[in-house]
Amino acid sequence: MCVRSRTGCVVPELTVRVARACNPQGTTAMAIRDHLNGLWSDEDFEEWYPRDGRPGLSPAQLATVSVLQFLLELSDRQAAESVRNRIDFKYALAMDLEDPGFHHGVLADFRDGEQLQALRQIFVQNYHLDADDRPKWREPEDAGLPHSAIAIVSPYDISARYARRGETRWKGCLAHVTETCDQDSPNVITDVTTTKAPVHDTNALPGILTNLEDRNLLSKEHFVDGGYLSVALKQQVAREHGVGLVGPILARSTRQSRKGTVFHREAFTIDWDAQQVTCPRARSAAGGRHRPRSPPTSTPSSPRTTAASVP
Repeated sequence: MCVRSRTGCVVPELTVRVARACNPQGTTAMAIRDHLNGLWSDEDFEEWYPRDGRPGLSPAQLATVSVLQFLLELSDRQAAESVRNRIDFKYALAMDLEDPGFHHGVLADFRDGEQLQALRQIFVQNYHLDADDRPKWREPEDAGLPHSAIAIVSPYDISARYARRGETRWKGCLAHVTETCDQDSPNVITDVTTTKAPVHDTNALPGILTNLEDRNLLSKEHFVDGGYLSVALKQQVAREHGVGLVGPILARSTRQSRKGTVFHREAFTIDWDAQQVTCPRARSAAGGRHRPRSPPTSTPSSPRTTAASVP
């Protein structure tokens, strides 16, 4: 069985109209579609299936049904009946109204497949076959260990990863919390984004700003920790969102910097008026670049984003 090719993950127009008309306030299933759309796709499950064979059901749809089962406390049979009979479930799964759904036994097979894949990945990541085809524990000096971005660290949550921030070490994920920082009113959380623990903060920030923009919560300035800030990202955010990032740009932490074999900015003398830079050897060079703008000042309504480990 292979992954069935889907024409798209957009909810059919008729399904949208009927679901909205019947449930103007929305339902849990519809909220899952509206807020978690794009969380996974069929391509995320391609490694579970062979490339040839009879096309199967959409694994992304089955994963969504599994989430709804957990939230609504449904049995496999009840979940399959809901897919067949409930309009809001068809909306959540981007199905046509006449789609008959699937047999309830498919859900158990899907969970079994997920567990088998997790066990297989854990085995491959921790063992390798020696010259006599016997399993041997992986060591860094012989077969190598997987990178932390892909290494499964918990059989209970295969998406959990090992991470380290300074002296803090944990296994789990990373939560990025955005809140207002008005000096005269309580702070209000405006966004919480969860990523895999090894994902760098700078890679998470564009998505956070997009979430805020979709909810009309963007401000002209956004305060961030040093981990979120880089010169390139500052320019990208200003260009794409019209937002000024405010925060400290961290010093370089490369191996050369730690050994003291490179010069830092403090070692150079910059004369902005003369547009001239003097290096540690007292040699000067002139350039035609403009003096950078001063960082924007803070405003009471500007939000800030910080990261926290989630074990």
